[in-house]
Amino acid sequence: MDVPGKAVKAELLDIAIKNLPEKRYETDEAVKKYNVDILRLPIKHCLLNPVELAWAGLKQYVRDNNVNFRLSDVRHLAQEWMLNLKTATVTAYLNHVYNVEEMFKKSDAFTEQLQEDLLDDDNHDELDFEIEEMTD
Repeated sequence: MDVPGKAVKAELLDIAIKNLPEKRYETDEAVKKYNVDILRLPIKHCLLNPVELAWAGLKQYVRDNNVNFRLSDVRHLAQEWMLNLKTATVTAYLNHVYNVEEMFKKSDAFTEQLQEDLLDDDNHDELDFEIEEMTD
């Protein structure tokens, strides 16, 4: 690897990042032999996590059906909800998360475009000011 002798810290960091080895996860290596796909869920972002939707559904079911308020009843209701969970419900959770993700992507693109437009307007204003100074 060729590193310039008088490189500053930022340049060295950039070189280091470009030469990092590809990330490998032991879990990925272990599941290859079973032909399993790993679903990576975002941490600290409940809107993009279908498990959070399922958890909310489970809690609502227990809340609606718990009449005796005993821990054994809560356990039974939770198991009942999980056993009766339909594929269509899980698909709806995943589709909801996908739609939220798409909304975030569109919002990001809009924000970036707006930011570029504002920066372009600032440059235009500076150019107009310079032209006015030259003509005065």
